[in-house]
Amino acid sequence: KAYDMVKEKKDVQAVMSDDDYARLLEWVGMVKHWTYDLTGAAQCYMTVAELEPINVRLCSLVTSASY
Repeated sequence: KAYDMVKEKKDVQAVMSDDDYARLLEWVGMVKHWTYDLTGAAQCYMTVAELEPINVRLCSLVTSASY
């Protein structure tokens, strides 16, 4: 539900402190991954990768999700 509250609201995303939006997206991506929504997971991971191009933890997830 937290993701649904902010996914379309750029102003809310912008005021989230530090890296909260990226962490929220990582968790949403993991939950989607666990529930076999691999397309949704990959979209979340790719968005985080755009927000944090040097996030090493995410690099392996994005690489494996795109295969």
